[in-house]
This record gives sequence, C-alpha cells and structure tokens, in this order.
Amino acid sequence: MSRREFLNKTVMPVGTVLFLAFLFRPLCMVQGELDWRLLMLLVGIPFGIRKMFLWVVPSGMGIGGTVGVAAFNLMAGGVIGSVIMVWRLLVAVFTMIKGVAVGICRITGIGR
Repeated sequence: MSRREFLNKTVMPVGTVLFLAFLFRPLCMVQGELDWRLLMLLVGIPFGIRKMFLWVVPSGMGIGGTVGVAAFNLMAGGVIGSVIMVWRLLVAVFTMIKGVAVGICRITGIGR
C-alpha cells in the first residue's frame, strides 16, 4: 500500500469527519444532550452535496423557489452524505486492516 493510498483512503476521510464533528457539535446540543441525527446530517453534507446539486439545480424560479430548492438540496445532500460518510469510514477501517496485515506479512516474511 502506498502512502498516497493510505492518506486518501484513511487519513483524509477520518480527519474530515472528526474536524466536522468537532465544528458542528455545539450546533447539535439540544437541552444539554447531543442530537446524533442532526450531527450526522450536518457532517454528511460535504460528502453528499456534490451529488445532490447534480440532480436538482435551482433555475428559472423566484427567490422563494430557489431558497426552497437549495434547502432541499442541503437536507437531501446531508442524508445521502451520511450514507457515503459511513461507507468511506468503513473503507478506511478495511484499508487500515489490510495495511496492518500486509505489514505483518512483510515483517515476518510470510508470502515470499
């Protein structure tokens, strides 16, 4: 496994999720408790909003329609992004397990 693959598949997604969770955590506090659904929605927005703006593009409407479609895009992008985020974190876990297994095999000399 190359360093670039390790950075792209493990460090970047995990770092992004941790940074966004730290950033949005104060916004998700409801009466002293953390609202996990809102946190997942907000953290998922950067992962899914690119995909959502390809489907519904606000054009040819007034300001109310444009704001409504943009709000819909943010909410749908957050839901889609939450699924993508979980998938990217699972890929990071499996990439880490693969890297550890390959490292152990190289150190012990198995598979030569």
